[in-house]
Amino acid sequence: MLTSAAGYPASRCPVPLACPFKPGHSSKPHARRPAKCTAHATKHRSYVSFRNRLRGTSNATRNTGSNPGISRQVSLHCHGHGQDELSTTEQLDRNIWDIAIPALGSLALDPLLSVVDTAFVGRLPGIEPLGGLAVATALFNFSFLIFNFLSTVLPPAADQARHIAQSSRITSAAWMIQKQAPVPLIAGAMAEGDEPLARRTIAQGITLAVILGFSATAGLNTFAEPLLSLMGAHAGDPLFFEAESYLRVRSIAAPAVLLAAVGSGAFKGLLDTRTLLSAALGCNLANLVLDPVLIFGAGPIPAFGVGGAAAATALAEWGTAIVLLWQLRGKGMLVPLPGLPTWSEVAPLVQAGGALLVRTVSLQTVLLLGTATALAAPDGEVSAAAHQICIQIFFFLSFTVDSLAVAAEGLVADALGRGDIQLARRTGNRLIWFGVLGGTGLLVMLLGLQESLSHLFTDDAPVIAAVAAPYLYVAGLQPINGLVFVLDGILLGASDFAFIAQGMVVSSALASGAMLTLGSNGLEGVWQSLAVLQMSRGTFFGMRYYLSNDENPPLGREAPELPEDE
Repeated sequence: MLTSAAGYPASRCPVPLACPFKPGHSSKPHARRPAKCTAHATKHRSYVSFRNRLRGTSNATRNTGSNPGISRQVSLHCHGHGQDELSTTEQLDRNIWDIAIPALGSLALDPLLSVVDTAFVGRLPGIEPLGGLAVATALFNFSFLIFNFLSTVLPPAADQARHIAQSSRITSAAWMIQKQAPVPLIAGAMAEGDEPLARRTIAQGITLAVILGFSATAGLNTFAEPLLSLMGAHAGDPLFFEAESYLRVRSIAAPAVLLAAVGSGAFKGLLDTRTLLSAALGCNLANLVLDPVLIFGAGPIPAFGVGGAAAATALAEWGTAIVLLWQLRGKGMLVPLPGLPTWSEVAPLVQAGGALLVRTVSLQTVLLLGTATALAAPDGEVSAAAHQICIQIFFFLSFTVDSLAVAAEGLVADALGRGDIQLARRTGNRLIWFGVLGGTGLLVMLLGLQESLSHLFTDDAPVIAAVAAPYLYVAGLQPINGLVFVLDGILLGASDFAFIAQGMVVSSALASGAMLTLGSNGLEGVWQSLAVLQMSRGTFFGMRYYLSNDENPPLGREAPELPEDE
């Protein structure tokens, strides 16, 4: 039997669960029982707390390297802590690092595939292999990162399903679930005890990944030449040959990338980040072993060059997808579908990631334009190769700082869920300090390692010389990245998805305009434009955060008006 937040049977709860006011509220009459609103605040608190947590964390997922599952772990971990305990700086710091350090492990592994590919390909003779890798990687990332919602719309659904199934203490859950996309996908089924429906939802995500993945493989192979030409690589050029070789082979892994995204989303929602970390370690280890063998050859295995790098990565990604699906099967969460899902069944998966999709497409468009602009420079092949080195360093360090954004997402959502706006503000301020401090540390480190890092990727003198100018922007942007990524996490924790998407669209438009204007400066102009992107995001997100107060979003918000029980 379902019970109320206070533990009473639903039919005998002394206070209706539809109370639209926070615990202790007495300035307005209770919607149905005026005398009960304050008197039963204690009995009502657990309901309001869970209602606010559902509102604050149901969709708090990230696109560019964050790990929603880890944020959920700590959100649940903190839920039982007393407010006094959390209010101390020492405890707050402990909670931050309890999330950020594990997140760092899984986030840092994600971009290593491209970093390893770049390091090995950079050892091939000539600059064309590295330049071709830059063009092909940009196209591949644009094609598949836009489907990142497959890994981010499932975690909140699985997490809320697990929480509801374990607590079984909300009688108004069905109404709240209907208001929280994509929570209905799994949480609605679990709240009604329909676990098979939850498993079918994951199966629908897998089906969608297979359809989109094989379609992308076919599309990239069919239109490889015009797509590469659009990027500025022309048929007959050595760089075009290298880019086409990588793109066609790597596209074979398209279904694996999307299947792994679904598996990742499911495990994040189930709070099983150890399985994800193990899979990521295995994937990177396989790529590290296969890359030199397939690129340079070994024994009877011939050298495949850039195509070998693509093959090594594709094999590693297929291995990861198979392992994750096998683990899902072992947990009883993988079931076959009786037939292809209808649009009405898979539409929530797509629609729930709408804001994320807008943000990701905007960002990837700027990055794609940056690679095309670098290739269009007078020394196009050298600029493209240098850009590949700089962007991989930038991505790797971005994921490192982004671990603090994961902590921001989880802790801010938890504080707002308990109605403690001051704690949310204190947490945000502390994380911003850590973000800027960490970014400054990375700036100093990069300046000291400039020559060593350049030679790690290539020994080609023109490429190393071309890296020098944009490398300073890579280093100089680190403190700004620390601020931007933490603010992004704070706003996600406050469920401010629409503003994040809007801010990214405007910032991307400004950066694209700068790219068209400053592109004549070559690779330095590209990185000046990327600096515009990050500074614009920092300005928009900073204004949103610092201008909010107890009454204004995203940190200040009114409790939603819930319907009365019949």
